[in-house]
Amino acid sequence: MRDLGMSFPHPEASYHSQLKRESDIGLRLLEMAANKNDVEAQMMLSGEYFGMFKTTDNVDYEKGKYWLLKAGNNGSVKAMDVLIECYFKGTLGFESDYEKYTEWLKRKHETLKNSND
Repeated sequence: MRDLGMSFPHPEASYHSQLKRESDIGLRLLEMAANKNDVEAQMMLSGEYFGMFKTTDNVDYEKGKYWLLKAGNNGSVKAMDVLIECYFKGTLGFESDYEKYTEWLKRKHETLKNSND
């Protein structure tokens, strides 16, 4: 479902209005996969909502934060890296927070340690 969702063009992919509308279908498919704890879909959705795919029509930092935290809580090391940076620098709608920064550093360390056992 995730791959199918990403196969739909983003709004900037074409000047044809019918292709622009299909990005909504892709977003819904990604959300379906993310709601089934597909961590990669959760990461893709966070990127979509943070405006990282050269489109601004879906920017919603609260949704981006929700999916990024969900991916991190589901064990995504990529998400943990982004969360560590966000809490350190106070970016992407996150407040700079040393305690949460430290918590995510420890969680990442434990996740990597457990994956090497």
